[in-house]
Formats: sequence, structure tokens, C-alpha cells
Amino acid sequence: LRLPYKSVVDSNQCTVALRDVSIHVYNDFDENGFAELRIYSPTNSYDKAIDINSIVQAKECNAKIWQWASKDRWSGAMTCFYFANDIIKTKEPESNAYTVYY
Repeated sequence: LRLPYKSVVDSNQCTVALRDVSIHVYNDFDENGFAELRIYSPTNSYDKAIDINSIVQAKECNAKIWQWASKDRWSGAMTCFYFANDIIKTKEPESNAYTVYY
């Protein structure tokens, strides 16, 4: 996935900039989706920005499936390690959204 990043001035002389992008991924296994990437401009001093040309990847993804005690329902979760420019960014497999700042 490649996102173009270029601010433009529209016909009303308003500056339009790409920011606050969320990417949702869905599959047949999980109707809620199994991955979400959130991309924001840094707003706090502790937000560590990455280069806009960076490559962010979810790798070594794995799923767990279990049956509820009532035996009438199944649940599952998918976890992944997240990398930016081939450097691992998560210490444990993560099942929640991953956020990057550009």
C-alpha cells in the first residue's frame, strides 16, 4: 500500500493535507478485521516520527481460536509483530492497532 503525500491548494484557496489516516484490513475469518494501521502527524514531544518514505509491515502473524465454555460460540484473535524499515517495533505480538507518526 502506498499513500501519496502532497499538500495541495484547492479552488477555494484552502490547503488540503493528508493526515490522520486509518487503514482497516478484513478477511473471512474475522468480521471485525485483523489489522489496523493508524498514521498521524506527531502532536506530542514523545511521538517519534518516522520518515514519510518508511515501510511499515506486520510480520509473523498468528491466529488463536478457542471455544467458549458454553460450547455454543467460538472466538479468535490474530496477533502480529510490527516493523518499520525492517526494525521490530513491538516486543510482543500485538493484536491491537499499530500507530505510526510521520
